[in-house]
Amino acid sequence: LPLRGNDLLLLRPGATWTYRFTNEAPGNSSEHRYEVTGEVPVDGGTCTELKVHDGTYEYWAARDDGIYLHRNAGRGDRRVDTRGKPYLILLCPPRVGATWEWTDSGSVQIMNGNSYPPEETLRILFKATVESIDDSVTVPAGNFRTVRVTIVATGYTNSTETYWFAPGVGIVKR
Repeated sequence: LPLRGNDLLLLRPGATWTYRFTNEAPGNSSEHRYEVTGEVPVDGGTCTELKVHDGTYEYWAARDDGIYLHRNAGRGDRRVDTRGKPYLILLCPPRVGATWEWTDSGSVQIMNGNSYPPEETLRILFKATVESIDDSVTVPAGNFRTVRVTIVATGYTNSTETYWFAPGVGIVKR
C-alpha cells in the first residue's frame, strides 16, 4: 500500500521528544523539546498542537494526500493562523524526485500607511523535494528506515530544512 500522511506523522497527546539542532559553526548546537498537547479545530478538520521548548506552538495535520504544517497566529499565541494555506511539508504517497512549491512572505510593519519594508521584498519561495523513500537514519532513539524531504527557502530568507519521516513513528530527525 502507498504511504499516506497518517502513516508518517503519529502525534499522540502527551508524547514528548527532543531534537538536537546543529549547524556548520563548531560547537553551535542546541536541543529543542516538543510536547503534543492535543487536537485543535482548523478548516473543518483538526490538527495537532505541539508546544515547543521556547514557548511557541506548531500545528501539524496528517491527511491522505500529505503532511501539513499550519502557521500559528503569533509567537506564544495558541491559535492557528487561518488566513493562509498550510505548508505542504510532504506530498503523499511519497515518490523520489517529487517536487512542489509555495510562496509566503515575512512580517510587515505599517508606517504612515505604507509597508515597511516593502511587502514585495519579503517574498519567500519554498521548494520541497522528496530525496529518498528508503533512507537509513540513526538517532539516539534507534535506527529507522525513513522518507526524507528537503525544503529550500529563497528570497527574503534563505534556508534549508530536512525532515526524516519513519512509517509508524513520525518525524525522527529534523
